[in-house]
Amino acid sequence: MGEERIIIKIDNEGNISSEVKGVHGPTCLDKIEELLRDIAEIEDMKKTDEYFMEVDTVRVQKNKKKVEIKR
Repeated sequence: MGEERIIIKIDNEGNISSEVKGVHGPTCLDKIEELLRDIAEIEDMKKTDEYFMEVDTVRVQKNKKKVEIKR
């Protein structure tokens, strides 16, 4: 799984733009809304191709390591 990043830009007029990298689908919108909730009102939203990519389900399996105890 790649790195997740949120890029926030504020221009000279105080307009805020944001971009989410490494997160696909509705989860990226949730992350932006959570981050900007208290400081900005979202007026317009453009979804990138990354938004429409299929979300990968990752299955994590813990590796069992053999431990040898020497006496």
